[in-house]
Amino acid sequence: MLLSRGLFACANGCIFEAVNRFGDVLESVETLPLEDQQELVSIIQRRLREHRRAELALTVKAARREFSAGRCQPASPDEIVRDVLA
Repeated sequence: MLLSRGLFACANGCIFEAVNRFGDVLESVETLPLEDQQELVSIIQRRLREHRRAELALTVKAARREFSAGRCQPASPDEIVRDVLA
């Protein structure tokens, strides 16, 4: 869990001060030529899209398994909204 000023909480509750890696990365990127910065943005965006697709595929597989096992029932959008708001 990220806390203020670069502090992180460990799973066992210990707290230690971490190097401000995000700030260091930003400073490093700023030293790159503009074309390299743009290429880096493209690479990161592509990797994020790939990561989201992989997560979505896992979610869909899990949902299909649950449905096949009878743990889910078909519902209309109105029923789903009604359940969410209840």
